[in-house]
Amino acid sequence: MHILVVDDDPQVLKVISLMLGSAGYEVTVASSGEEALKLIEHADYDLVLSDVRMPELSGPALVMRMRYTSPAKILFMSGGSTETVTELAKKGGLGLLRKPFRRAELLGAVRVAIG
Repeated sequence: MHILVVDDDPQVLKVISLMLGSAGYEVTVASSGEEALKLIEHADYDLVLSDVRMPELSGPALVMRMRYTSPAKILFMSGGSTETVTELAKKGGLGLLRKPFRRAELLGAVRVAIG
């Protein structure tokens, strides 16, 4: 299972990468939505785990741009309590993981998202 983690916070990327890697997932990280799009052009991912709020290209905007080029499942993560994200997740069948989360919560959400 190959997971692309997208977040503009380097510490978040490091921690999530370690959590997923220690569970046996292959992990690639991107520090922006634009970087994620470039990676998606050159590799197949089973899951994209993306922060919702990022400068330049938000998580939802990333998903809208990648939907036509990647079959990857989507799991959002967010520290905010924004209704828009919850509604987007419901309508698009996308998962939403609330920050902060523990390793067990992350792994559980990933298992559900991958199906």
